[in-house]
Amino acid sequence: MSAFPGAPTQEWKQTPPSQPVVSPVRDKKRRKSRKPLVITLVLLFLLVIAGGIGTWIVLYQPFSVDGITQPQQRFSDSRLGLSFLYPSGWQSQVDQRKATIHLFDSSHTAQVDIVVGTPPGGDLGQYLQQKANQLGLTGIKSGTTRSFAGAVWQQIQGNVQQSGASYTETLLATTHKNSIFTIMLLAPQATYAQEQQIAFSGIYASFQFI
Repeated sequence: MSAFPGAPTQEWKQTPPSQPVVSPVRDKKRRKSRKPLVITLVLLFLLVIAGGIGTWIVLYQPFSVDGITQPQQRFSDSRLGLSFLYPSGWQSQVDQRKATIHLFDSSHTAQVDIVVGTPPGGDLGQYLQQKANQLGLTGIKSGTTRSFAGAVWQQIQGNVQQSGASYTETLLATTHKNSIFTIMLLAPQATYAQEQQIAFSGIYASFQFI
């Protein structure tokens, strides 16, 4: 109540404390300072994801097709006494007069020749060396063997030039029932390892004497 009767009564109101005013310029600077951090975190996340995918592709090779799973077709000739599988995209030609089988891909860059003949005098190593010289092979590596079709095959490998391109050629030979079987595998040096996986290895694995 007022100390003076009849005087108008005044209400006392408490003024709320003033709120600190945030400068809009400072707020913008704070937001700008966060953008580089966010961008850096996003880039690091993307790099981790990309690295994980790259490692998965290298280790598991999900898009490559193993030679065993490639579509195959069978070649069999009782007169020549052999049977094997080779890629379905390849073609085959048989020269019965020369007892020779020609196999080749659509571009004629990867080729396989199989020849059946009379065993020569001397050992297979000398025979393959003479054959390599006839074909003009250079950088010859010999002395290795490979086992398939129940036989041990002597092997020799070298390089040869064809139409100005560098090729790798491997020669294999073994004897069976008074005949010598010679396999000649040819492919460009740059793709020989790939052809070995998708084509040549399938011939080895399925080769049979009949």
